[in-house]
Amino acid sequence: MKQLEPRNNVFVLATEYQIMLALSVIEEFFSDGSYNNQLVLCDHRGGGVNIAMLPPNVNAIRLGFSDQNFKERVKNEIFNKPLVNLFTSHAYRPFETYVLSQVKKETTIHQIQDGALFYHKQEVSLWKGRIKETFNIYYKLYKRGIILRDFIWFGRHMHRSGYIKKLWMTHPDLFIDKACGKAIQKINLFPTSNSVRVANNCFVSGDNRDFTKLENCLIYLAPIILNEKLFASEIEEIAKILHVLKKEKVLIKIHPAYPQPERRKMMEAAFGDVVVQNYVPAELYIANSVNSCVVSTASTALFYEQSHCPRFALKHYYQRIGLYAKWKNVNLPKAVKLIDEIEDFTK
Repeated sequence: MKQLEPRNNVFVLATEYQIMLALSVIEEFFSDGSYNNQLVLCDHRGGGVNIAMLPPNVNAIRLGFSDQNFKERVKNEIFNKPLVNLFTSHAYRPFETYVLSQVKKETTIHQIQDGALFYHKQEVSLWKGRIKETFNIYYKLYKRGIILRDFIWFGRHMHRSGYIKKLWMTHPDLFIDKACGKAIQKINLFPTSNSVRVANNCFVSGDNRDFTKLENCLIYLAPIILNEKLFASEIEEIAKILHVLKKEKVLIKIHPAYPQPERRKMMEAAFGDVVVQNYVPAELYIANSVNSCVVSTASTALFYEQSHCPRFALKHYYQRIGLYAKWKNVNLPKAVKLIDEIEDFTK
């Protein structure tokens, strides 16, 4: 009997968070040996992943839009075999726009959630920004000698793109655009008992700190704060939260995409070496924690449920005191406790 050739999946990924979700999707749906799974780690991110430690049914390449032979590599390393599925998390960048434009009709294109975008009700007009974004994407493609025949409008929700056929998310019940008409598949983050161990092996912190053992810890996920005048106010609020929750340890994780050395310097002066800024997904810290709690503004990490790990959202409180934009409104799971005042932590 002739042995069937493995079917091919490609995952175009730009961040460690996206890689974490892709590994969960592969483990639950494409790990039976009948699929070849390729991760395309695009542009500058993905440095927090040890490619050599990926599962046996997963291989990876690094590919940048700025690479001199970008078009040739896309052709020779992504589309050098028939694809059953192509997965992406983003569709608002030149890299993904070009790759999606090259997919053949027999390939199904899927979008995996990127952060909280599937749950983020942005209560502000976006049309000016989308026009600018659309122009920038096509202009950057043009500068690389790439002219696409089909014009794609980058609207309010990228999942409404004509390229995308199926959506993958951890909480379909909280999706903000249920009327979009696209098929939806639920992602189970860390779907098996082996999942966390695999992720622990794949992700590297880069700071020689063991993120696999957190006990009786307050895990504070710092929001993106662009106004330097607010850094001191945030430190004051963290101190208040620590006093109320009375955890033995604290881990303060700053978003990796915003270096802000002055902010980190101020936090380290206030709290010591518990401040980290690396590419390890926050969910992996939570998965490895015992008797701990998570405090965030409205981070996607609040969507990850781990037993005996309470979750608190500061979005209302931080909006009131000016540390979080008022137009941001994320649908959060019901199990997450919303904080309006510091006293709410103990109510």
